[in-house]
Amino acid sequence: MMGIRPTQHMGTMALPPDWEPRIEPAEMQPGVTFLVSVFDGRLTARLYGMDGSLLHEWPVDFFELARENATHKAAHKFHALIHGAALLPNGDMLANLDGRGTYRISACGDIVWKNDNRSHHALTLDDSGGFWTPVYVDRYAPNTLVRGGEGFNFDAIARFDLETGEQTDLIDLVKVLTDDRLEGLMAIRPVREDVGHLNDVEVLSAEIADAFPEFNAGDLLLSFRHFNQIWVLDGESHKLKWYMTGPMIGQHDPDFQADGTITVFDNRAGGRPTTENAFLGDRGGSRVLKIDPMSRTVTTVFGGSGEEPFYSHFRGKHQVLANGNILLAETDAGRAFEVTPDGKVVWEVINSYGDDTVFWMMDALRYPLSYGDFVEVGCT
Repeated sequence: MMGIRPTQHMGTMALPPDWEPRIEPAEMQPGVTFLVSVFDGRLTARLYGMDGSLLHEWPVDFFELARENATHKAAHKFHALIHGAALLPNGDMLANLDGRGTYRISACGDIVWKNDNRSHHALTLDDSGGFWTPVYVDRYAPNTLVRGGEGFNFDAIARFDLETGEQTDLIDLVKVLTDDRLEGLMAIRPVREDVGHLNDVEVLSAEIADAFPEFNAGDLLLSFRHFNQIWVLDGESHKLKWYMTGPMIGQHDPDFQADGTITVFDNRAGGRPTTENAFLGDRGGSRVLKIDPMSRTVTTVFGGSGEEPFYSHFRGKHQVLANGNILLAETDAGRAFEVTPDGKVVWEVINSYGDDTVFWMMDALRYPLSYGDFVEVGCT
């Protein structure tokens, strides 16, 4: 609040201060890694090579952009958060300035476009030149999902054009529930603010749609943290065609996979990480789950342990890579790392601040090596 350092972007170091990041390129999925965090006091993104070297840093500070484009007075100097981002082949980055809008920023730090559609959390590219993301919408009247009071807040999802940033579609999720009389899915929690906490919307691509006989290309996968639920909406009718509650707790980032399963970053939120609980909270740490949507069989593909702590009480992302490895943004622990199917860490970046503090690692994404070609061009 005093503008000294961005404490709301900082967490506890879960590893010893002399920890050496592990880098084993021979066992990695080839590519470059896009990270979003606070680097040298700026909220921005970096691109890293397979050897852990810094290839590029976007010369922009979203703390500054948030103040320059604020529609209301910022609470403090660091009142901004990037909770969803992506890298484009030409070096442009997309970033959701959480709750305000999306920015497209060139590799040289120029604003290509920006909007103020109150997008937040993750964003996902689709097959037709757009992207999907959760958005805040106007307050709903009472007596639909939440009884009495002065109404309630519930997220919608929206699609935007990648070239212009303009909104092209908006799906009212309260209408999805009420039209099919499914209000009971979201009517138990007696609050009026942020009822479901929608934190992701993913699109089923045509490339892997055949692996999901019960779904179709263009269907939408949603994650509601407050209800430990994931949904699949029909991409055309917008009807709810599949949903599951638990076993994940406070989850993020469900993804369709090429083998016909859904993987999810299961935070298993509960308890702050401390030395007393081996930095795993009170449920044994976070994990990555694999769900068969037909049989609803659930397996754990990676989980934390005392020897290899893995826990993000809030936030977090995962990416299943082509070689079977998993890239993780362990947000609250300030770490991005890649693990093999047997749990071996083969790539790691820790964004530390002193011996016992880290900056949140908001996003970690692996892209083909060609996505780093723009670095050679440079900026003029």
